[in-house]
Amino acid sequence: MNERLATILANNMDRYPHKLEARFPHVVERLATLWGTPELRPFMDALLIADRPGRQGFPPDVATEIFRLEALLDESGEQGMTSTGWDLALDNEFTRPKDR
Repeated sequence: MNERLATILANNMDRYPHKLEARFPHVVERLATLWGTPELRPFMDALLIADRPGRQGFPPDVATEIFRLEALLDESGEQGMTSTGWDLALDNEFTRPKDR
């Protein structure tokens, strides 16, 4: 278990990414290093968006752990990073004037 990430998630150990760590330990190390910095959210977003050809993405159980960590960021307001690109897209969808 990554000690730094375990300390960060002390009150939320149910969200510790065990499957991510087992299969992609370098990603967990990077998450632990970036947690609490402005670089964390872009890193997490990049994990979940396949923007380079040939990438298969994470298995569903691993992606779910990453989503749960992102949700924790949103809930905690960590580093003021409570808005994501997805939030903006949803906001625009519901606030733009409708065509008649």
